Amino acid sequence: MKTARIGAIFLVAIMALAGIGAGYAAWTDTIYIKGTVNTGTVDLNAVAYSGTWVYKVYPHDIFIWHGWADPDTGDPIDDIDLLISEKFDGPKDYDLIAYATAYKAGNDKVKVEWDNLFPSIDFIVDIVFHYDGSIPVRIDKISYTIIRGENWINPLIGSGDVWAHAYMTDDPIQYIKPDLMPDDGTVYEGTQLHYCDFVKLDVHAHIPQDPFYMGKSGKVEATISVIQWNEYQ
Repeated sequence: MKTARIGAIFLVAIMALAGIGAGYAAWTDTIYIKGTVNTGTVDLNAVAYSGTWVYKVYPHDIFIWHGWADPDTGDPIDDIDLLISEKFDGPKDYDLIAYATAYKAGNDKVKVEWDNLFPSIDFIVDIVFHYDGSIPVRIDKISYTIIRGENWINPLIGSGDVWAHAYMTDDPIQYIKPDLMPDDGTVYEGTQLHYCDFVKLDVHAHIPQDPFYMGKSGKVEATISVIQWNEYQ
């Protein structure tokens, strides 16, 4: 009887040791993989604006200033009092007579205003764009639509009195006046832009010495669209 019990205990011990051995034989290892996924961006933003302001300086003088505009209001950011005092050797009384300016009007929207224009002055508005997207793009389309005033605006475009020029340039923050910024090559439909590129658009308006243009009003809408470079047709 004792022999049978001892034999049973011995058998159980062998089975237990066999189980332990089987557990150690099945060695395992695991590699954990973590990853992130990011999509690219296409993002063109207006970052600087300028305008042209014309002042009557009393009694008979004129002062024309083409400079940077406040992005929220379109007003000149330069000290006009100081500029006029420097030009005319002392403080002078003056009034704003006419202007052309641009400012931010919402997300991806720019408002351009021309008010009380008169002949023989080149009214210039500048808008500087910065490409912030991570994916290269090409200029897909540059277009404008005359909503009101086609009968007098179109002839000025045809004569070259109203015209625009877009070109590659530098960061505007380093230039005290917009007309000091370099022209690094004309931008056309199809021009490719990369991250941190700057494009400057100059719009000129000149009214001829013709009574036909007195008292006119109009409205124009324009768009500049970009598309990822590999989808440009």
